[in-house]
Amino acid sequence: LTGRETFAIKGLADLKPREELTIEFTREDGTTGSFQALARIDGADFDFGAGFEPDVAKLMDELPATDELKKKYPKAVALTVLDHAVVKASPDGSAVSYVNMLYKLLDEKGVEKYSDQARSGETLEIAAYLPDGTRMLPTGLGGRSYNMEGLVPGSFVHHRFVNFQGPGKDGKFDPGGFYFQDHDLRRNPNPVLRSRWVILTPKDMKLTPEVRNFGEDPKVEEFEGMSATIWEKRDMPRITSERNMPPVDEIVPFINYSEPETFDDAN
Repeated sequence: LTGRETFAIKGLADLKPREELTIEFTREDGTTGSFQALARIDGADFDFGAGFEPDVAKLMDELPATDELKKKYPKAVALTVLDHAVVKASPDGSAVSYVNMLYKLLDEKGVEKYSDQARSGETLEIAAYLPDGTRMLPTGLGGRSYNMEGLVPGSFVHHRFVNFQGPGKDGKFDPGGFYFQDHDLRRNPNPVLRSRWVILTPKDMKLTPEVRNFGEDPKVEEFEGMSATIWEKRDMPRITSERNMPPVDEIVPFINYSEPETFDDAN
């Protein structure tokens, strides 16, 4: 395609998010063709995650200077400023999740840690913000990790994406689990300043999550006729690996909505 074709889109009358459409085109010489495209409907009605997310630009502006952060977190190579996910369940058990991550790099090891960003779901935003305010976009071939070139200590990395998930076992909604602290001991875990998981469900959908090491109850409110269960932790410290320390599952705040496997499931 050259950009000088004319296009006709079939199926707009009943358009739904993530629906496959047929795009027909006519070239300047009169020849025709078609291809398939996936519908994306943007805006507040579809991007429900944005209504729960803090202002990322404000988070970056309000964070103390890098030198101050290094004094406060002397063993950290980076900070997880925001670890945010909003999951919306459908009556058929399928789900859509908006994930929003923001990292602050404190030193060269932090730069190395975030020089590549794995592709997850459908990317909505992936960019680095340098200390001088320059916004840098990544490079990389389709299907591979994003290469975050030009990072320096003091940079931010922002990654926002959406995931689409089918129904779980027996057609039930199964968003899995969520850790509210960085528990990857192999990658020099970060302190986490704000970690939030929002579960949106129809009001008649009853769920009983497994709750570990959390303490307080979630906040529950109404959102566009649905029930919004909001789990949140702030200022979670960096985990330091120690000899004979208990498994991370015994110390990290964790919420799990998956049903445990039964003997019949295993066989």
